[in-house]
Amino acid sequence: VGSPTHLAPTPRRGGPVTSACSPPPPLLQGLVIPTGSHPSLAMVDDDSEIFDDYSEKELFEAELEFVQALANPEYLHYLAQNRYFDDDEFIAYLEYLQYWARPPYVQYLVFPHCLRFLELLQGVAFRAELKREDFKNQLFRQQHFAWKYRASTLAAAALPRETPVATADALATATFNHT
Repeated sequence: VGSPTHLAPTPRRGGPVTSACSPPPPLLQGLVIPTGSHPSLAMVDDDSEIFDDYSEKELFEAELEFVQALANPEYLHYLAQNRYFDDDEFIAYLEYLQYWARPPYVQYLVFPHCLRFLELLQGVAFRAELKREDFKNQLFRQQHFAWKYRASTLAAAALPRETPVATADALATATFNHT
């Protein structure tokens, strides 16, 4: 597994966290962002020049990419190891990102674990534990088992089921034919 440094956030004064080593994500064709102004734009005054270089769509995509990256325990470990969680502004930004858990934004998330990790990142103890390699590995295992269990549950749900009446009738027939 390569180093997640390409996703390392660079906090901007009052603005979004953007990637330090890679360009913003490419614009997606046909993306319909929620109506109204993007929440990042509400963080600064109207006369601020911080967002002049970014469209509302680019801000939306950058924050979407960052929030979904939080579903990766390796990335969370990287952030902890590089002391991002010691920065009060970064913690405030994580708190601000909680809006992704509500409609209409939640519908754009592909990795739902990112919301749980975003919620857990609000706690000091969880952020401290992320510095430990064994804790990161435990998160990977739990995430793997959650996906595995979900896949087996979905597969089982897709199988045809016998009705309880048919099963009871079959049992009664087998019992009476045996005597």
